[in-house]
Amino acid sequence: MYIFESWRDPSGIDTPLPDPHQVCSSYNPANLVHESVGSRDWRVRDGRHVLHYFDTEQDAINGTLVLSTYNRICAVESLAPPDDYPAHIACA
Repeated sequence: MYIFESWRDPSGIDTPLPDPHQVCSSYNPANLVHESVGSRDWRVRDGRHVLHYFDTEQDAINGTLVLSTYNRICAVESLAPPDDYPAHIACA
């Protein structure tokens, strides 16, 4: 399961994360690529910065499309199901 969403407060301006500096990182949406990681996964990355792993190429393509509209990603582990990757929130 992949959770990607733009999380904004009611004003539509701020992202209400507990400490965005600790859980978020910036990336360049123009540099995104998706690639196979052996037989295990697909991933989307900006240069050496891996943003997220996916199960299929189509999921990675879809993830790239979503991520290309933002420039920050935040890992919010409390939203992830047990034994799963952290949930990610793409932010502008």
